[in-house]
Amino acid sequence: MPDKVDGGLARRRARELRAVAGQLQRRFQAAAIGTIRPALVLDDRGTALTDNYLKVQLREPAIRNYLLDVRVESAELGRVTGRVVSQMARDRAGSRAAGLATAGSPPRRAARTQP
Repeated sequence: MPDKVDGGLARRRARELRAVAGQLQRRFQAAAIGTIRPALVLDDRGTALTDNYLKVQLREPAIRNYLLDVRVESAELGRVTGRVVSQMARDRAGSRAAGLATAGSPPRRAARTQP
């Protein structure tokens, strides 16, 4: 194949792309700090997935498959941690209750508390 890219060049480009992807991921995680997001608890170890696909390790135990509001507290070394703010209310039809964020709505900022 005459237009084949050299293997060394392909590896270098892939390394550069992974570096950029890592930077973007860290920026995305850092921007989430202080926000409250709806999340689904994925496992018994307290891992939850937010509505914008941010994987958060909860600081307290949570029941798998529960929907929660989670406050994102930190993002260090690619590990995002958060705390449960509340369990989500549901109406009888199973849809989210009024006043709670949906996947398309902007995140809510956590209220600042005095130390």
